[in-house]
Amino acid sequence: MSSLDRIPIASVAQPAVRIATLLLFAASVVGVLVRFQGLGERQLSTIEFYLVTSVRSILESGLPGLPGGGYYHPGLTAQYVVAGSAFLFGDDAMAYHHPGVVFSLGTVSLAYVFARPRVGHILASSVCAALLLSSWEIEFARLVRPYAMFQFVTVLFLVSMDYSWWGGGGKLRYLPHACIGLAALTSEFPPVLLPLLLLPYLAPDTFLSGKRDKIRYGIVTSAVALTVSLFNRADFRTLGVSSPLPVGVAPEMRDWFQLPLFPFWSLNDNQDLTVALMIVVGAAVVGAFYILQKRQAPTTIINVKVRP
Repeated sequence: MSSLDRIPIASVAQPAVRIATLLLFAASVVGVLVRFQGLGERQLSTIEFYLVTSVRSILESGLPGLPGGGYYHPGLTAQYVVAGSAFLFGDDAMAYHHPGVVFSLGTVSLAYVFARPRVGHILASSVCAALLLSSWEIEFARLVRPYAMFQFVTVLFLVSMDYSWWGGGGKLRYLPHACIGLAALTSEFPPVLLPLLLLPYLAPDTFLSGKRDKIRYGIVTSAVALTVSLFNRADFRTLGVSSPLPVGVAPEMRDWFQLPLFPFWSLNDNQDLTVALMIVVGAAVVGAFYILQKRQAPTTIINVKVRP
């Protein structure tokens, strides 16, 4: 037996854990500083101006109204959070930008909570460091937009799925549905998350053991999906407005059935092609998941004690 064979595994892993912790701390310091650097000096974009206008209306009347009538509902939850920040810190650009940074950093914390039990401290720290130093994450955190908050709610949705469906024994089985509802009030992209609510039907060892549980869960999930879809289709900006368009301008004709807008991806506005592709991709994912569950062989677990 060589000398390397007699070295405890914990003594080998411990320096790597310490290095990962130090790198995560350094990335945290840099990530926080660059997110707050010159934050109050940023100019508002056109869409950010609408959000700030509704925020000022919330501070005055409690509702996100627009000067010409109607209500600005995109990112509704984010608007009230920004209004709370403006109420606490003053009506200025710094207060408007605070929530985005806070939710961006909160996403990093949730990512660590989600990844740590699965991949260990070292890889979880690497993921968090990448999020902290990513130029994409930094830029979106510095916007007066609901993107950072929607990202936070999305990761919260994943954490709630894991805890309530598998870790909590199904006691809080509808917690992910509540997160979907919160996401619907935060952004227009939550319909993308709705198919994940069907995972308890596909995954083994879930709380859906009886037929009654499956029917009840399906009814609640369908109700949530329908409510989210209808809310996503609603347009409150013309609510109570007699003439929302200038004279001579015809309103845009929209089909009743429309898929959610996917960021950075489109199929030339072809609804039929998009639906067909989503069905094929969905069937492929379900089929692959089913085959993997059938072919999964029992693995031998080696009990090795390693300090976290």
